[in-house]
Amino acid sequence: MSVIDAQRKLVTKLNTLLGRKISVRLVNGQSYTGILEGFDHPHFNLLITSAMDKEGNSYSSVIIRGDVVSEIVEVEQKLFDPMEFKDFLVKKLNLKPYDITVIEEAGSVVVLKKITVSEKGVEGVGPMVNSIHAVFQEYMKSKKKG
Repeated sequence: MSVIDAQRKLVTKLNTLLGRKISVRLVNGQSYTGILEGFDHPHFNLLITSAMDKEGNSYSSVIIRGDVVSEIVEVEQKLFDPMEFKDFLVKKLNLKPYDITVIEEAGSVVVLKKITVSEKGVEGVGPMVNSIHAVFQEYMKSKKKG
């Protein structure tokens, strides 16, 4: 794997963490837990909202310089996995895998170039929307259970 590919994967992963609860440990031992609202590339400065430090102090937002970050831990697992949902759709609706495009960096799936599915729901037009919405509901219900 090239350095460019590795950097791209890192940025893609951080994109999937946007809007999710994370914990950031700094090189000085301090840590913050909150919602990742933004970051910049290539410096990886972070914007965390609804933050709390390890002493229990609350902050509406914290901006952390990238050069002081020791580690970022995903606290809240995402329910919607685009690759998994693609397989689920193929099985439930007998769609062909080439009818479905996974856009990993956006955390979404595009069906028949018309319908977009993400953790926020189903958007699009056409006769398949209701069927895909029903499968999406079933998928999310199964993810919440276990």
